Amino acid sequence: MSGLLWLCFGFSGAAALAFEMLWMRSAGVVLGTTVLTAATVLACYFAGLGLGALSMRAFSSGPVRLYGYLELGAATGALWSLAVFSVLAHDTAHVWLSAAGIAGRVAAVAVAILPTTFCLGATLPALGQALASVETVGRRGGLLYAVNTAGAVLGAAAAGFGLPLLVGVREATVSPPAPACWLDSSRSVIATSRCTRRNRKRISRIP
Repeated sequence: MSGLLWLCFGFSGAAALAFEMLWMRSAGVVLGTTVLTAATVLACYFAGLGLGALSMRAFSSGPVRLYGYLELGAATGALWSLAVFSVLAHDTAHVWLSAAGIAGRVAAVAVAILPTTFCLGATLPALGQALASVETVGRRGGLLYAVNTAGAVLGAAAAGFGLPLLVGVREATVSPPAPACWLDSSRSVIATSRCTRRNRKRISRIP
């Protein structure tokens, strides 16, 4: 189960940075390719990650299952962001954004990407609870972050240079970053069920 979860977290990192690159392009198309747009996307992205990680302080049971739900939420949030940016591309939305000013633009981007980034930010604490103990939190936590970062490099390269040119920004949002999150969630559920079956067998053997 441990190896499967490590692989999942690598895919999660790839999806996270792919989403960021694609959101940057989508926001640029809707709001204009400006420094303010880039700063808004980055601010919302890291705000979501931070809030997600902060929220995990209240959870300590069922970390693997929780991780699966978080990845499922991230994939659903990616589809949500696609829908929001599609709405913002309409002329009526442009008129509203022009009237709303900077605050309205920031709010629009936040509504689009915060659900996904919140879920992604909570994945590291959730998986850390499953794979690291108090004694190994430093070493294993660092390795988890390294695996996630390595996946992020691949995701950024794919979303920055490959997928948008091949299939377009809209299609790249759902292929393959969102399926990667769905795959992670299904793997986590499988890993959880395997662990549950093993625990039941151990209990049944106790006289």
